[in-house]
Amino acid sequence: MSSLRNLAIVLIVAATSTVCADTYTVTAKTTSPSGKLGPELVLIKQQAGKYLGESEDGLAVFELPRLSNLVKQQKAFNIEYEVNPLGKREVHELRKLIVSYPAGDKPTEAQLKNAGFRVLDDFERGSFIVAEAVNVGISSENLSKLESIEHLEFADFDHEITADPTVKEPEIASIGRRPAPVNDPLWHRLWGLEHINVDQGWKQIPTPTKTPETVVAVIDTGVDYRHPDLAANMWVNPREIPGNNIDDDNNKIVDDVFGVSFIEDRTTGDPFDDNGHGTHVAGTVGAVGNNDQGVVGVNRRVKIMALKFLKADRTGTMADAIKCVYYAIDHGAKVLNNSYGGGAGTYEMQEAIEYAKRKNVLFIAAAGNNRSNIDVHPTYPASYRVENVIAVAALRERDNIWGGSNFGRNSVHIAAPGVSIWSTFPNGKYGRDTGTSMAAPHVAGAAALIMRHPLYSGLRWDQVRDLLLQKARFVRALRSRVKNGRVLDLSFLGLSQRQLPRSASAQSLGQLNSTKFFFREAKTFASDGNIASTEIDLPVDSTVHIRANGSATAKTSSAAFTTGFSLSEQANSKMIAESVRINTIPENGDFVSFGSSVVTTLPAGQHRIYWRIRVPSSAGEIQVRAGGTLSVQSFPEE
Repeated sequence: MSSLRNLAIVLIVAATSTVCADTYTVTAKTTSPSGKLGPELVLIKQQAGKYLGESEDGLAVFELPRLSNLVKQQKAFNIEYEVNPLGKREVHELRKLIVSYPAGDKPTEAQLKNAGFRVLDDFERGSFIVAEAVNVGISSENLSKLESIEHLEFADFDHEITADPTVKEPEIASIGRRPAPVNDPLWHRLWGLEHINVDQGWKQIPTPTKTPETVVAVIDTGVDYRHPDLAANMWVNPREIPGNNIDDDNNKIVDDVFGVSFIEDRTTGDPFDDNGHGTHVAGTVGAVGNNDQGVVGVNRRVKIMALKFLKADRTGTMADAIKCVYYAIDHGAKVLNNSYGGGAGTYEMQEAIEYAKRKNVLFIAAAGNNRSNIDVHPTYPASYRVENVIAVAALRERDNIWGGSNFGRNSVHIAAPGVSIWSTFPNGKYGRDTGTSMAAPHVAGAAALIMRHPLYSGLRWDQVRDLLLQKARFVRALRSRVKNGRVLDLSFLGLSQRQLPRSASAQSLGQLNSTKFFFREAKTFASDGNIASTEIDLPVDSTVHIRANGSATAKTSSAAFTTGFSLSEQANSKMIAESVRINTIPENGDFVSFGSSVVTTLPAGQHRIYWRIRVPSSAGEIQVRAGGTLSVQSFPEE
């Protein structure tokens, strides 16, 4: 590869950019005489994003979804970086940046002032500063000076975030296939709870139970913590004394009893909902059950932490959302519900989600309501590639995706009811709403229900996630919209025997099929043959784990033979290369244990799998003893 020092990068940040508002254009050129996309530009493409083609002056143009990527690639690959060499003073429409720094190595206010910024907020817990451009907007000159600060790690625009827009859909016909499991009068309107078989989970959880309630953080417009169907299930800060106007727990927030409100620079301990979106979400997660009023949530015995960062108009900032995530984790939440979206992904939010994973916390995110394929057009926070993120699409009553929901056969992990969902609204009211904002809290409540279930309390975040995904109902028609066609289903919680998820070696793969074949007759082989075979039917393209074991001997000592798996019974058929094993009979002629194992991928359809043996003429006859096994497990392909 030629030297990256010959590569010039030009960042143009313009309100009139032809790319979408939360991306930036990167142009690059190389001294390569061929004029083609050389290895240097391929490297930039990997870091920056989509290659848009050449500009009129022969520069390669890339779409940069995150400003921090440019800083990262310069430092990581020692790229010569030149800001706006044409002399234009382009100004971005946003004025605020999230500036990330190493813990204990914060940029000074003087350094930021020299770059043209003033400090609006200093969030030491997350090691970032929110800085605003002093002038009309952020210019290329500002960015250049900012980048020259020695200890700067990343800088991302503090994008505006909104609660996913909800819509009013026609009400779904009343349910009643089974007797109402609770006395809440609006149960007949809660089709979503019956659809996910939530009553199966409830019946195995005694009331009261020794298992403590799981804390679910609702990161949203706040929550009406006085609502009669929510008050008993609100989280209460054990280190805060209500109403004394003192910061008892020394977290710099006075009277944060039920949670906190991070609204730009006005942090308070009152997260009361002045919109309704967050209260509706909270009711689906955990409205009180069997109290003769209103509705009931997926988890009727839960603790809801109210975290407000969205204003009455449902808008907020990325920085404030990140603060909510850290607060929730540090105060004991184990499930975070995130029914919002907007802007590009940021380094700082990804760091917060990674921190959640390290602290055994699940991050549930609404997939969004833009009718978009997020495999192609990512939306955040649902599209963060961190293992504890579960992206949720909105489902209609007949197991079809709601028309307004985002989708993605690789990026959306599960679907849950999200159409005409009845729940709580502020001031003691109730109502229905539609959107992925309503679907996500079904999954958040379900995760918390698993954590409280006596058979599953104490599971790690990944085990809870795997149970949600592995025990989901498979809907073939959803395979092109949701990963492996998964629909939330809590039926397994009604079983009296614990259904543990598989080990990390198969984590996050939902098992579709399993078969085990015991061959009970001894067989003798002098050449090529089938020891055993079994058939498996795959509804989707799948990862298949094939294992077999047996024992054999031979009249000829030290005889060698080969085993492996094949999809054909024909003599000398090709074996799956990774499954081939060479086995040797001991000199004393005793039986030797032998086996094969392989993980491979197979397309949808019926397959017969053969465990084959090949015996060279020099080995004579190989006698395979009865009693061996051939087993096949299939998992939807990741």
